[in-house]
Amino acid sequence: MMQALRKGDHPGKCSVHFLPMLDLDPSDMTCIYSTLHFVATESNRQGTVPVVTFDQPLWWKSRTIILNEDEASILKPIVLILGGFHTAMSYLGSIGHIMEGSGLKETLELVYAGNAVEHMLGGKAYARAVRGHFLVDAALNAILLTRCYEAPVFLEEEDVPDTSDDLREALKCCDAFLAEEMTDEVVCQQDVFDRIKEKMGAEKERLSEFPTGKLWVQYMEMVDLLKTFLRSQRTGDFQLYLRCLQDMHPYLAASGHNHYVKSVQIHLQDMLELKETNPDVYNRFSSGLFVIRRSDRFWAGLPSDLVIEQALMRTIKTTGGLTRGRGMEEKLLAMPACADINESMQELTGATYSTSDQHKDLFVARKERDHKDTYEIFQYLNDYNPFVSEEGALHSVATGVTASASCNPHEARKVGEAILDKMMGQNAFDFVFRRKEQIERMGLKQVVVDGEKLKIDPQLLFQRLLILANNSDYSLDDLLKYELSAQPTALFDKHGLLRQANKPQLTDALPSTSSNEVQQTRDSKPVYNVLDGGSLLHRFPWKRGETFDSIASTYVKYVNTFANPIVVFDGYETDSSTKYLTHLRRSKGAVGPQVFFTGSMALKSKKEHFLANVENKQKFINFLSEKLQTHGIKTLHSKGDADLLIALTGVKCAKIGATHVIGEDTDLLVLLCHHAEEDMYELTFRSDKAVKPDKNTKIREWQINALQTSLGKKLCYLLPIIHAIGGCDTTSRLYGIGKGLPLKKAMSNTSFAKQLEQVLDCSTREEMKTSGEKVLVELYGGKNTESLDSLRIRKYKDKVVRCASSVEIQNLPPTLDAGQYHIYRAFYQAKCWMSKDEDCALRAVDWGWQDLQGTLMPSTMDCQPAPDNILKLIRCQCKGDCSTNRCSCRKQGLKCTNACSECRGDACSNSTAIDVTEDDTDL
Repeated sequence: MMQALRKGDHPGKCSVHFLPMLDLDPSDMTCIYSTLHFVATESNRQGTVPVVTFDQPLWWKSRTIILNEDEASILKPIVLILGGFHTAMSYLGSIGHIMEGSGLKETLELVYAGNAVEHMLGGKAYARAVRGHFLVDAALNAILLTRCYEAPVFLEEEDVPDTSDDLREALKCCDAFLAEEMTDEVVCQQDVFDRIKEKMGAEKERLSEFPTGKLWVQYMEMVDLLKTFLRSQRTGDFQLYLRCLQDMHPYLAASGHNHYVKSVQIHLQDMLELKETNPDVYNRFSSGLFVIRRSDRFWAGLPSDLVIEQALMRTIKTTGGLTRGRGMEEKLLAMPACADINESMQELTGATYSTSDQHKDLFVARKERDHKDTYEIFQYLNDYNPFVSEEGALHSVATGVTASASCNPHEARKVGEAILDKMMGQNAFDFVFRRKEQIERMGLKQVVVDGEKLKIDPQLLFQRLLILANNSDYSLDDLLKYELSAQPTALFDKHGLLRQANKPQLTDALPSTSSNEVQQTRDSKPVYNVLDGGSLLHRFPWKRGETFDSIASTYVKYVNTFANPIVVFDGYETDSSTKYLTHLRRSKGAVGPQVFFTGSMALKSKKEHFLANVENKQKFINFLSEKLQTHGIKTLHSKGDADLLIALTGVKCAKIGATHVIGEDTDLLVLLCHHAEEDMYELTFRSDKAVKPDKNTKIREWQINALQTSLGKKLCYLLPIIHAIGGCDTTSRLYGIGKGLPLKKAMSNTSFAKQLEQVLDCSTREEMKTSGEKVLVELYGGKNTESLDSLRIRKYKDKVVRCASSVEIQNLPPTLDAGQYHIYRAFYQAKCWMSKDEDCALRAVDWGWQDLQGTLMPSTMDCQPAPDNILKLIRCQCKGDCSTNRCSCRKQGLKCTNACSECRGDACSNSTAIDVTEDDTDL
């Protein structure tokens, strides 16, 4: 769009000519010196000043060569430019690094595939990354405008409320600009944009007082800086380019892009000195000649390193080119002589490769896609709004997981400026960056290497450690006794949360009661109805504008349809709950503001946002409870999770008369079967959602008395531990193990049932570790003589032989070190459920949980992910460009990653390939 609308003076179209190629390693100092000498000689012959562009590794070596040359050397006049394309890629990687764990990745995955997003955040998938960040920034700006003007942004012009005069006026200016009735200069002079900017600036400043809001406001500033940098390149604005480099510099420093931090600093100094040392070159750069235009348009400037990717690399790699084979050498040697002839022949025959005069962003299909993607991101971020939570610690908008107190990505600019201040006056070759001085980000679990905390993808770490083990003194069997991951992936997902179990699978595995028993249940009128208050809250939708009195009356009318109802509510007044992570998962990261409401007050937000705040939820439960009691309905309140209290209340009522327990949770069915007694009246568990008399919906209900008889007393006694080991709200699902498998094994295998009994009867953790190991081995299909670690080794070898692709680490059983904590958590939860009252005698912190700043979090394992001497090899610490076998990554046949201390996997010769597509020409 800018290409079509922005007009201005520019130097004109450039021509591209290929020079002879040196058949040497590009990182070889001899190759670089020869190149510089050739360029300098040719420039002297033509009476011009040589200007050479390199990407960072070669730029640094070239700068070192020129620095060490004599003043009379032919190389001294060379002007070196740091490649703008690769600098932008490094900056994109900085954005991804700073925003790791914030929820940005999940936001981009709404539009792009997961693997693509990984490369986008690393800066490699350049075109996708730019578009993705622009879309998210547009959605965030729309949310801010909505906050500032209290008016929906995604509306047609005629639908904009009259109260939004600024928005209406701004929309008219934009339409005039698009219709070319107003120039960009005239549009920018309109006062309305200053008013909008001032209003949004004030809102950003207010939001920046809170960590999560500050992080996302900072993200918007980083994306704005990226836009400005691209504008400086496209328009050839040299002064703007230098200012952008200065503004990008702190973020590069804070994110650990150390090579670029040094290079950008020296490059800036060189460019600023040009005004004195070489005013002619400085003036030419200022006139727009520091970029290349391949078309005669104002908005068409491209950095030199991007042009070579488009011209030379595309010529070789696209149709008619060569990437390997016998003809490679001949083609490369012939290109300097034949390139111009080839281009002339293409023009003559009409076969020239060129893009359309109309930019693809202006195509109807592309505009529709952009609008659709932006709106999808807008809806997502509007639900999980980073600007809603104005209290508390830094957290992810996708998962709601709170970052540790030491995490400071929201202070990236401040941290980067502190590093740059420390650099001033230091020798660039001697200065050493310290990771502890850079930001500590959210995201993956940490691996400690040499006392330093690293964050690396679990599957990547697993693969690297296995490769390294082949060149070490450790055997594969010894190495697989370690988790080879920062967290046990068989028990924890990529967000560090306990793997979610599909609890309804357990009900499917239970024997069904006969049709006669179900019919008898329907026909009989229960004396008591015990309702799950948590399920009741989600029974009805809430409408915006409806008063809380009206909302409560809906629940009261519904509950009054039951005979002798008793409503049992959960309690949310304590933070130290083992269901903390489950609450995070259910809220999906949505955090609502605290609302002080009265009965006559109208609801002004979505129900989900209101209830996402636990204080709101507890207040509404108390409010609803008072309304129910006023109408003669009995209510009970649990201290925490109400499942046990609901089950015990149902059993107590069943001793007096026939009772229905109304709810949705599988936990209730398990607890009713365990606690039900023989000498009681009919007890039935019914699904709340199935009670729809006007629809032919199958009613899901279980006659507990009959189910107890079918299962047997022993199996009913074991149901809590069976349920907990298979995965529940406070224990993880075992990856690859179905929820119904433990029950089926207990029903068909008496030895497995005895093992479960032994777990419940254990008095010490060591006894439980031994008994629990046998249970896990049985679940994973192991032999009686196998240990959990030996089974893990055998499973890995079997998968290597059978799998066509790589072995995924989560498909392996956990190590005993990690598995023991799963057994401890299952034991603790089972004992809590088996208690006859809500006060469990056990302490969670003694059984697989740890207290972190007042929040209960699951313990993972005691040992390191791998032996210390192998962990040290997962990253290199090269000061150079990783071009020799002194680089530990290259020596082991591995690519450098973002865990490497200096190169960060993006500024060296051993990094992964750049994804350069045709889209890059259009950005």
